[in-house]
Amino acid sequence: MKTTRSPFATIQGRYSIGLIVFLLIATILTVFSIQTWIAPTLKKEGEERLKLNLNEVGRDITFALREVKAQQRAITQLIPTLTSGQIDTQLPHLIDQYGNPLVFGGGIWPLPNKRLSGVDRASTFYHRDNSGQLIENTYWNSDEAPNYYTQPWHRAGQNAPKGECVWANAYKDGASAQPRTNCAMGIYQKGNLYGVATIDVTLGFFNQLVSEKQKALDANIAIVESDGKILSQSRGGFTRDDVLKSVSRFNTPFAKAIDTALNQQTQRLTFQGQDQEQTLLLSPVSGTPWTLVVAKPTSSLTALSDKILTTLAWIQLPLIGLLLVVMLIAFKRLHGRFATFKQNVDSLSSGDADLTLRLPTKGDDELDSISHSVNEFIAYLQDLVQKVMSANQTCSNYVEQISHDASQTLSTLDAHVRETEGVATAINQLSASASDVAENVNQSHDVTRQMQSEAQQAREETQASTRSVLALVDNVETSEQKVAQMRDHTKAIESILGVIGDIAEQTNLLALNAAIEAARAGDQGRGFAVVADEVRNLASRTQQSTGEVDKMLAQVSDAVTQASQSMQETREQCVSSSDRSQQVEQRIETMTQSVTQVDELSTQIATAATEQSQVTEDISQTMTSIRDIVAKLHQHGQTTEQRAHDLQAANTALQQLVGQFKV
Repeated sequence: MKTTRSPFATIQGRYSIGLIVFLLIATILTVFSIQTWIAPTLKKEGEERLKLNLNEVGRDITFALREVKAQQRAITQLIPTLTSGQIDTQLPHLIDQYGNPLVFGGGIWPLPNKRLSGVDRASTFYHRDNSGQLIENTYWNSDEAPNYYTQPWHRAGQNAPKGECVWANAYKDGASAQPRTNCAMGIYQKGNLYGVATIDVTLGFFNQLVSEKQKALDANIAIVESDGKILSQSRGGFTRDDVLKSVSRFNTPFAKAIDTALNQQTQRLTFQGQDQEQTLLLSPVSGTPWTLVVAKPTSSLTALSDKILTTLAWIQLPLIGLLLVVMLIAFKRLHGRFATFKQNVDSLSSGDADLTLRLPTKGDDELDSISHSVNEFIAYLQDLVQKVMSANQTCSNYVEQISHDASQTLSTLDAHVRETEGVATAINQLSASASDVAENVNQSHDVTRQMQSEAQQAREETQASTRSVLALVDNVETSEQKVAQMRDHTKAIESILGVIGDIAEQTNLLALNAAIEAARAGDQGRGFAVVADEVRNLASRTQQSTGEVDKMLAQVSDAVTQASQSMQETREQCVSSSDRSQQVEQRIETMTQSVTQVDELSTQIATAATEQSQVTEDISQTMTSIRDIVAKLHQHGQTTEQRAHDLQAANTALQQLVGQFKV
């Protein structure tokens, strides 16, 4: 049955698979490098380009606000040089001097007593009506209006650097349908703060800027304040009616992303849009409380990297295919050369070990060099086999002589082993008899030692029993003394109880007399009669309790007497037991001395038997060693004879094998 060879079994298969694996790894590493290093860089550049385009909106806003700021600077420089009447006359012209439609109105807001002495509020404010004409608004000078110089926008203008605007947060009122902001700038007269000038600017132009930029970038753009207030329309979900509302009120992904970015104070955020991932970028407008926001699909930012990857694929894949084809053709040609070389080697090896054959060489490449080296090796092998054949014949003669000598040595060792075995057996029997005697004596010695030990333990236990009985006698005597003391105490208590009974009887009589006297006294002695009755009752209970205690003491006295008699009997029995224990101890001592004498005799016998057994054991060990040595010599002789036969057989086989070579 023909077996299927593994692709790794041939050089062509291994190199081909290795090349394919290498190309795959190179391709994977290329894609990985692009995705890991190049794609993020290109994505970041895409975000930067998007942010630059977004900043164009910021520049347009800044440019429009700069015109207003320049106009405001002219007003703040001119107002200090005008009289109060001139201010009212010239201010409308100063506000509308450029005809800028973004300017909704403006005014000056002097500090108290600065414009008119004794007048706290002397402001002048104009704003456009529905027809676009500037009209004066005197609300802030009326009594119902708050002091304008305490308003946040006025204080911001007071604290603003000279010639700089402080832009207020967007707002909207009934005067205009569009959201507005104002530029508050300080007015200085002779170096001192005179008041604040404001110019109101509508923010409707934000919608046009955002709409144009959304079309150009194909992205969602919005303008918001730092607190999330919406200032422009956006195709991200903000309409005209949503202006000045907070983004937190909306549930669209775009609005949620803006709210999250503002809360986290970050200028970049990714979020999941309705159908794909979006990248959100924020860019504050310099000098204002406003922030530009743009959101664009993340895939559009990575489109360049995807295009580069596709281009590289179209370039590399054909090159990789061409390289693979070239390498496979080269491997196939190399495989053909190796197949020819193998065929030549097979023909050499199948020639009945003919060392006169040689491999053909036709060129001077690597395979021809290998064939030349193989031919040189065959020549060397031919010479070596010739020498082996000559040496093998000499070795055969020596092997026959060694085999003959080994057989004679083995016969001599057989006789010596039999004689040594008989001597060793006799000595072992003698050693066993001596060991039995020593063992019996040792057992007798162990028995006497055990008897001696048990006698000693019995004596110690008897002594301990005697000590315990004597201690018990002492305890019984002590208990008897304490019982006698208890009997005396009982008698003392009986006498005390007699006195208490007498006192209780006298108290009863006194209480009876007191009750009689109280009865004679009538109503005045009624309370004393109650006390006398209670005392008499107490005396009666005392007499009753004294009687009960007296009965109990009588019972205790009887029990004490019985205990005393029992303790006396116990003490006598303990003394008798102690005497008997001492007699037992004396007899155990006599028995111990006898056992000791037997043990000494056993020890002497055991010593003599042990010495005899030791001498016999030494002789036995010596003979055993001699027997083992002779046995080993006999075994080695057998091994030597067997090896001589094996060597002779191997030499014969070697002669046959060497004889197969044709030299």
